[in-house]
Amino acid sequence: MFNFDDSSWREKTTSLYLLSQAICFVPYFVYLSLQQDQQLPVLQQIVGYGITAISQLLILGCGYLWLRRRFADEARQQPDERDQLIEQQATRVAYGVLMTGTILVGCIMPFSDPPQRIFQSAVFFLVLSEATRNILVLRAYRQGRAA
Repeated sequence: MFNFDDSSWREKTTSLYLLSQAICFVPYFVYLSLQQDQQLPVLQQIVGYGITAISQLLILGCGYLWLRRRFADEARQQPDERDQLIEQQATRVAYGVLMTGTILVGCIMPFSDPPQRIFQSAVFFLVLSEATRNILVLRAYRQGRAA
């Protein structure tokens, strides 16, 4: 899935981002789902999210440095029109996912759910929108390579 040798620079960095999300946020959401009965305080959830986000940043930073050293020539290339179009299309869909989550979390949930669930749902939709964007970018590059 993450073969870096025969992929473009944008595909490499997007794969790194998606991999870091999976490594950090899957355990985070599994932990929260296992603690569902205990009603964790919002502050404790925010601290957990902070630790998860910092872990992701460390993975991204180290991975990006590794990619930049290993593929220095590719890293210097500017995005072409195809790269920009792929990014725009994926971002547009991800924005739709984010707005759907925002409407659900901000307009519907405050009337029926506790603050803990609202916070968890907000973080979930943020992560889901980024994952959607990354998956769509990778899919577009893979389809372009197969054509």
